[in-house]
Amino acid sequence: MEELELTPTQAKKAIQFFFKHMPHQPILLCGPSGIGKTEITRQVVSENRWEYLDIRLAGMLPEDLRGYPKAETWTDVAARRSLGVQGVSRPQIEFVLVDKLTRVFESEGPGVLDFEELNRAHPDVHQPIFQLIGDRTMDSRVMGDQWRIIASINPDDDSSYMVNAMDMAFVRRWLFIRVKSDVESWLEYAQKERYHPMVLEYLRANPSMLYKSLTPNLTLMPAVWERASKLLYSFSNMQEIKTKGLIPLQLVVGVSVGHEMMEMLFKSDCPTISPMDVIREYSKNEKLRLLVLEKAEAGHMCELARLADAVSILMEKWDMNIVLFALDLPNDTCQMLISRLRSSEVDISDPKMEEALAKLYIKIGDFGLETAI
Repeated sequence: MEELELTPTQAKKAIQFFFKHMPHQPILLCGPSGIGKTEITRQVVSENRWEYLDIRLAGMLPEDLRGYPKAETWTDVAARRSLGVQGVSRPQIEFVLVDKLTRVFESEGPGVLDFEELNRAHPDVHQPIFQLIGDRTMDSRVMGDQWRIIASINPDDDSSYMVNAMDMAFVRRWLFIRVKSDVESWLEYAQKERYHPMVLEYLRANPSMLYKSLTPNLTLMPAVWERASKLLYSFSNMQEIKTKGLIPLQLVVGVSVGHEMMEMLFKSDCPTISPMDVIREYSKNEKLRLLVLEKAEAGHMCELARLADAVSILMEKWDMNIVLFALDLPNDTCQMLISRLRSSEVDISDPKMEEALAKLYIKIGDFGLETAI
């Protein structure tokens, strides 16, 4: 049977479509670990401002999901009668639901119930979910009308994953979406989320490394690159990365990739551009401006990020030199510079400065920081 594979961006659009037009259709995302299945769902939830409830099923027992059985006594039956509550005239067994899941039965929504690691759960756990996706009930409880259901699994045809088989009657009730890695859409997302320039530059030069198994214990994937970005941002500046960053980076992305990323950093370093030259004479030095523009065109993100970092440390206020420098930087590097300088003084008494700032506001608006400075 043919299955359509979607990039994360395409998968997100498909989810948005079905959540809008067929909100009661449960959706099952299938893809390798770390490819971004959960992040796709969270983006949809965030953009719609819905509630989000995630249930991690690995290691769960049926009672963890359905609730624990509690038997009534004859005293409970008598109490029901005295309160005028209708029902059978003998003790019943009810299920006391775990607190986390009560929300979908107590509210109408809108919200998304996300079952993660569905095929890592014991098959007995599937039965209460079967009932939930079939008639949107669990025992006597009815799910809120505006709650959507989504789940995620790892591929069962990949020997890298230890997963449990799922009954075909259970699987066919889901809308199946297989997610594949896609460098372009991930880089677009990573740039929007301000991933470290070293990560962006490396993956632009080596797109096949977005998702790649290196050793039995290390697979490069979007989640690993997010970790690498956080690591690189934990250093105070590029110089500290050069002197202290190699081993920590290799622990995250592997020995060879760590070496390659550091080599790119050192190769892109150019002592001919001084941060003080930018601060003192950028608006009047055409050769300096041309050099920055050439490096931006060549994709030397690490060098420009290092330069912008140094400028942000040494400058005292926004002036024409700094504004023109920011205008010439690539968007993600400009974004980093502006985010660090929001509290700096800005002098707009000069009409030319006011005009340059207007251009910078337009540039900022192009990547979503309308009120950066």
